[in-house]
Amino acid sequence: MQILVDCREKTPYEFPCQTELAKLDAGDYTVKGYEKTIAVERKSHSDLYRCLSSDFSRFKKQLRKLSKKKIAFVLIDTSLHAFLLGHVYSSLRGEEAYQRLLSLMVDFPNVHFLFVGNKGSETCLKILCLAVQRMK
Repeated sequence: MQILVDCREKTPYEFPCQTELAKLDAGDYTVKGYEKTIAVERKSHSDLYRCLSSDFSRFKKQLRKLSKKKIAFVLIDTSLHAFLLGHVYSSLRGEEAYQRLLSLMVDFPNVHFLFVGNKGSETCLKILCLAVQRMK
């Protein structure tokens, strides 16, 4: 299995398998040969707050692309608890950000959002492996 990493990803996850940089149409990670069906998007705590405030329309556009995939995830590199505390550089309060996130979950029901804390790389790899197994 070869993981494709979007070439615009600034600090990509590290995997114990072969990776290749590619320009992906949706998401930051997929598996070679499954680009049209599997996508995993990664969001840091600060990036998600930016996406839920000043970049909200761009984020919704991103989610529309993700929602066209058979298997789509957004991995959030923080805990739910930390997310609810807010972000120092955002005027958006934690509860408001959470409400917007829940709204997006309803609007894009086939895009799965997971708070993964520091287990992003491990979770991404497991998702990609399981997705490929299910697609065979």
